[in-house]
Amino acid sequence: MTNQAYTLGFAKVGRDVIVWPLAKIVSPEVISIGDSVIIDDFVFLMGGARTSIGSFVHIASFTSVTGGGEFVMVPIVLTLSEIYEDASIKSEDER
Repeated sequence: MTNQAYTLGFAKVGRDVIVWPLAKIVSPEVISIGDSVIIDDFVFLMGGARTSIGSFVHIASFTSVTGGGEFVMVPIVLTLSEIYEDASIKSEDER
């Protein structure tokens, strides 16, 4: 494995970041990456005016992120209790 995260010249790179060698990154100088991010092989990522990837994000193979403007990607995290709570509220409304 050859991790490109710290050699591509990103605007900012957090800790524990992996960019696999077959990922295609265009304009890395405008891309900021948070902590614990994985960018898989065969991802196409093109930085726009400002591109920000938050912490704990995994961009899977064959994903394409392109554009010329501003782009911010943050993870959506739900706990199991929130999922079950939402399900129980919905079932009560249906009664």
